[in-house]
Amino acid sequence: MAGYIGTTPVPQATQHRESFTATGGQTSFATAGYTPQFIDVYLNGVKLAPADYTATNGSDVVLASGATASDILEIVAYTPFEVANQTFTGTTTAANLTVTGAFTSQGIDDNANATAITIDSSENVGIGVTPAAWSSSLNTRALQVGSVTALWEIDSQYSSLSSNHYYAQDGNQKYITSNPATRYYQQNGAHVFSGAVSGTAGNNVSFSEYGRFDASGNFGINDSSPDGKLNVVSTAHNNGSIFDSTGTTQLWLRDTDASSNQKNWGFQVSGGSLNILRANDDRASGFVTPIEIKQAPANSLVIDASGNLLVGKPSSNSDVVGFEAAQDGHVYVTVNNTLPLYINRQSGDELLRFASNGSTVGSIGTYASNITIGTGATGLRFYDDDNVIMPRNPSTGASVNGTISLGEPLNRFKDLYLSGGVVFDAVAGNATSNTLDDYEEGAWTPVLKDGSVGAVINLSASYGYYTKIGRQVTIYGYSNRSDSTAYNSTLLITGLPFTSTNLGGYTSFNGGCWSDTTATDPIGIIYSDRNTTTAYIKTLNQSQAYFSSSDMENTRPIYFSFHYLTDS
Repeated sequence: MAGYIGTTPVPQATQHRESFTATGGQTSFATAGYTPQFIDVYLNGVKLAPADYTATNGSDVVLASGATASDILEIVAYTPFEVANQTFTGTTTAANLTVTGAFTSQGIDDNANATAITIDSSENVGIGVTPAAWSSSLNTRALQVGSVTALWEIDSQYSSLSSNHYYAQDGNQKYITSNPATRYYQQNGAHVFSGAVSGTAGNNVSFSEYGRFDASGNFGINDSSPDGKLNVVSTAHNNGSIFDSTGTTQLWLRDTDASSNQKNWGFQVSGGSLNILRANDDRASGFVTPIEIKQAPANSLVIDASGNLLVGKPSSNSDVVGFEAAQDGHVYVTVNNTLPLYINRQSGDELLRFASNGSTVGSIGTYASNITIGTGATGLRFYDDDNVIMPRNPSTGASVNGTISLGEPLNRFKDLYLSGGVVFDAVAGNATSNTLDDYEEGAWTPVLKDGSVGAVINLSASYGYYTKIGRQVTIYGYSNRSDSTAYNSTLLITGLPFTSTNLGGYTSFNGGCWSDTTATDPIGIIYSDRNTTTAYIKTLNQSQAYFSSSDMENTRPIYFSFHYLTDS
């Protein structure tokens, strides 16, 4: 071939040759394809060194320097040998070997000194090991990796992954080594996980099922027929399950006794609320919701490390608003501007019962829509129809009369404040005539006058005190004269603290006085007229005579006391 320096290349069966006429400065030439590193490039008959071009992508050859117009670029691509229907005997070495026909081998050498893959007569494969004698009667196909790990299939039904276990020719499952065995298999859409305790190599394995996903996606732990999203079974009792029912997520705790009676408690999340349920055996009927927890703020319900139940607060503190039931039994209810406790009994009378050391000591209840309180036979009823507090026997629920006292000789109350009266009457209906409706103590200032001229007698001192019990008034007085004016008319004591009553035309005599003079010391009796605050003094030593102003001497006192009735 013209243009070559040296021997012209002779075409070979494994060569592919292409020729290009370059344009000025052309560097890239698109070929029909090549295998990188299996290519020679000639420019104008001169073979180029690998540094003079790039040929890495299997299609283009790129020159390091642009070609001159009309340069001839030839590219020779080589392909590897392909061997068809060959039989190799003895020792055969090949860098690359492609087999397109049938291939039969008893094993594959690894580095010429170990068996890497072994395929036995039943088409079971061992990697790094001769596979165990898997059952041929069960149409078993197994891939055993190492001494104990196997991926296998049985009768086109089971797909399984196991450790330290295989199906033997006798159809039994056996240990490979004397260690625990595990097995996972798939069958008809179910995924099953099993295990067995340590056994003896070659002995039969008895697997226990640990858990399974059934074809519906339910998972059972120790439950081969899960009916919820998650069923958990311990020994003979079905202890729990999770499933979805009508759009709600539910967790059920279920106990099944020896008679197959089920006790079901469930936790249901529905509409943002957590419900704690009871249900019938089928968990689809007879629903009862003892507890419902709505979406609530933080610390709505807390059980702290001490066992205290807290509602509405994060920690135990009786001064913080919320409810607290302590593990030692005491309860705190703390509120802000609202009712701390509301008790409503639909039927029956007793609302609260109080006990000490297990013995009842009192109660609070109701009777005819009234509140009652007491202990034993001693109690009170608050009768709001007539605004009355009534004695009552809590033990019998009966009203009582005259059996309950208020205080006792050595256990007395201090003060009693009344706006009405105290009724002393054994006969009902006589409250008006038997009512003590007032008791009063106080001071008043006696004013002494001369009866004829109404002149006020000068006094250096004048004191008065009174006690009023009901309508009866008792007065006490002391006055000391401080002038020598000659008055000869009747001496009047005025300024009584209450107006005397009208006794139907009669005056009231009930009192006495003494005028401390230097000589005679007259004494007398006092009376008051009707509807007045003035008292008169009759002398005892002169018939029908009144005390006169002259019966008081200058600088000398007069003493008096007097009982009378008033309508006040």
